[in-house]
Amino acid sequence: MAFDLKEIVASRLGENYELHERHINSTLVAAQRVIGFDKVYARAEGAYLYDMDNQPYLDFLSGYSVFNIGRNHPLVEQAIRDVLDLDLPNMVQMDCSLLSGLLAEALVKRTPPHLNAVFFCNSGTEAMEGALKFARAATGRQRVVSLASAFHGLTIGSLSLMGCESFTEGFGPLMQGFDTRVPLDDIAELDRQLRGRDVAAFVIETVQGKGCQTPKSDFFLRAQELCRKYGTLLISDEVQTGLGRTGNMFGFWMVWRVQLMTAASSLFQVFSACRRNCRRSPGKQ
Repeated sequence: MAFDLKEIVASRLGENYELHERHINSTLVAAQRVIGFDKVYARAEGAYLYDMDNQPYLDFLSGYSVFNIGRNHPLVEQAIRDVLDLDLPNMVQMDCSLLSGLLAEALVKRTPPHLNAVFFCNSGTEAMEGALKFARAATGRQRVVSLASAFHGLTIGSLSLMGCESFTEGFGPLMQGFDTRVPLDDIAELDRQLRGRDVAAFVIETVQGKGCQTPKSDFFLRAQELCRKYGTLLISDEVQTGLGRTGNMFGFWMVWRVQLMTAASSLFQVFSACRRNCRRSPGKQ
């Protein structure tokens, strides 16, 4: 039986909301209809979406920064076509893929020398889960401290780092030892939390995803010093910070000596970069 995806899309475009209402998320469909966001977009180019009448809409959300080089960028499209034309073997279980190796090499060229390894995964929250597991394994500690007003993702580990009940309600009990939130710029409270030397990691966003807050002091630099003093790893979650918003490609250059960093945005992949020697004694990091 022939399969013509172009014909299927052309013949059924416009059924989007009916299909989602029946099979995926009827509540989301109802909400979009109430606020007038039930548009059917037929194509996208650059910063614009186009409906079935070719009416343009400027996309300010940009897929939560995933598309900040624009949708359907010609260089990205060409790269996809080139990979398909090569007929490369994909998802070979016992294999080391050339493309992932090349991507990892390109990424570590843009990070400090101590961030020299890459862990690829599928989403920002999965990157955070990986970073939390690395931190626990490296330190042998269980607690993780985060910032007030933080957003780190919606799987159980990353969700446990957030104090916002609109995200956490109905999903408890959450991770034990993940419930401490330090106010931004409160270095004294951070010192109080870390001095017991039982905290595996302190997690920051250099630009917070909820409210776009940044420190009004040298909080991050002083936090880095405390982490080194008490043997706590410093994780910079840059999934929503994005690229270039602090004047550098990554926001952690404001701190520099982070042990782990998670990112997504325009990389089109999500990764957690970590030192290969992260299992060294925490007091010597």
